Amino acid sequence: MVGIYCRISGDKIDGKDTSIETQEMQGIAFAASMGMDYKIYIDRGISGKAEIESRIKFREFLKDIKDGRITHIYAINQSRIERNPDTWRIFVSTVLLAEAKWYPNGSYFDLDNTTNRLMANMMSVMNEFHSDNTSDNVKLAFESNAKKGKGHGIRAYGIKYDDDGFMVKDEAEIEVVKDIFEWSLSGMGAYTIANKLNLDEVPTRFEKLGKSTTTKEQNTGKLIKHSNKKWWGSTVHGILTKKLYCGVHVWNGEEIELPDLAIISKEEFYKVQENLKKNKKESIGKNITYNYLLNGLMYCLDCGHMYKGVIKRKSRDNSYKCSGKMAPIHECKYSRGINIPRFETFILKHLFESKSLQEHLNKFDEDKDLLDILQAEKNAVNKKLSDAVKSETRSFNLLLDGDFADDERLKAKYKTDKEKVIKLKKLLAQAEEKIALQKNNYRLGIVNNVMNGFDFNGGFEASLKAVNTIIERIDIRYQKLEKNGVFSFVIKYKGFNETSIWTTNQQMTEFTLNGYYKASNEPISRPEVIVPTEFTDYISHSSSREFLNSLIDKYRSKDFPEDFENTTNLKFGVLDSIVINKEELVVFN
Repeated sequence: MVGIYCRISGDKIDGKDTSIETQEMQGIAFAASMGMDYKIYIDRGISGKAEIESRIKFREFLKDIKDGRITHIYAINQSRIERNPDTWRIFVSTVLLAEAKWYPNGSYFDLDNTTNRLMANMMSVMNEFHSDNTSDNVKLAFESNAKKGKGHGIRAYGIKYDDDGFMVKDEAEIEVVKDIFEWSLSGMGAYTIANKLNLDEVPTRFEKLGKSTTTKEQNTGKLIKHSNKKWWGSTVHGILTKKLYCGVHVWNGEEIELPDLAIISKEEFYKVQENLKKNKKESIGKNITYNYLLNGLMYCLDCGHMYKGVIKRKSRDNSYKCSGKMAPIHECKYSRGINIPRFETFILKHLFESKSLQEHLNKFDEDKDLLDILQAEKNAVNKKLSDAVKSETRSFNLLLDGDFADDERLKAKYKTDKEKVIKLKKLLAQAEEKIALQKNNYRLGIVNNVMNGFDFNGGFEASLKAVNTIIERIDIRYQKLEKNGVFSFVIKYKGFNETSIWTTNQQMTEFTLNGYYKASNEPISRPEVIVPTEFTDYISHSSSREFLNSLIDKYRSKDFPEDFENTTNLKFGVLDSIVINKEELVVFN
């Protein structure tokens, strides 16, 4: 079978890079010319320098080559495979060990030939050099352009770029910015201004561009994407605190005077800052902080938004709610609030009281293939860090020379080198952490230590740390029935390619473990499940449940035929049950 690998690194301009469709079409034509079946692997928006772990389809591609499912390999050129010599070495060794054949752009290239392999390695180094050199030059150009009044990337609201790349006022949007500052000076708060803009149906910048923004979740540190079709108080606050609107562009901590962009005086700008501080003090009053054990872990399977804890003493609201159903978004149609004490108690009992999960996780072996990839990626980062440190040292030593001390280009180069070293040190720490998490003696040690040492009376912070050590995410779906409704929870565990599925009713008095399955790196997507009323009525009787459970036990106990001895044994049925009593609820607020 022919394996066709296609990759594009981002939103490329037509003519500047070969489209996925073209790569795919030419690969299919090659497979047809060989008279062979084919399988296509596509990574969109992925850099050739990216770690193999983050290139999901490339990982699958390598595994299929290793397992012998792919015997002939096609890509439009070598740069689609990599822009990183370490990735190239892993690819070459995988191909040679599997005795597969490599056809860049449809022409056979013998990787077992010493001269060919040398040429390919040189090409790989050039691919990496091209990528690194482009990145360094772009950074230097950005800094130089910023000092001239030019911009790059997503522009500020009310600002656009002219034909030469200089920042100028966007006449339509700048009027909105003027209104925002005027309303703020009159005493309106940021959230009041945001509500007014939403009522007036003023489009946000990201709604116009179809883009999203990213924020960091406080409990977990995860980066969360937001579509930002509505105005938020935080968005308005960001505009009101941006110095660009009083004619000062801040770039890498340096202030650049651009008076032509000013829409208010500096005195008015600083008055707005004082008002913001004053409004904050007056509006907050006594700051009540609530503890939410699962914030940052829970996601809605229907709309994709995150669930967030909401406690309102006046309305007695005490639940996790899909943020897609909350103001100002109002997109989610099917989610339902989840009682905080009951669900948090279930999670704690599932992780630390019931021993079924601990026993289940302790059965798994290390993923040797993944460990090899992670180790290769760590080695690659180590080498880049060593080179970056040398480059930083050279730049620093040159700056010590009196002849170059005032050279702006050299200062910028040293700054870029220093930033690169800091970034690579972080990447190295992350790579080491990933390797540790995949090693059984480490990941099982963490799991067992946390589970065995957990104290239900240890308080919120200890519970928060323990839960975030074990759980990676929880996906939630609610299905409304004619009477009552059913919650489904898909729980993914950190460091394990393993997921459990739980269900419960609206009252959340009993949670049932329905099965385990191997988790995928792909987003979870399932067709809508329709449960016939007749089945719901039938299964509600205890006698019916006992009969079905007896059938499950009967078939689970049967031996598999020899032909199926290598088939994954998927667990199913009622594997565990956790009852939640009112008297044992864990309450952190």
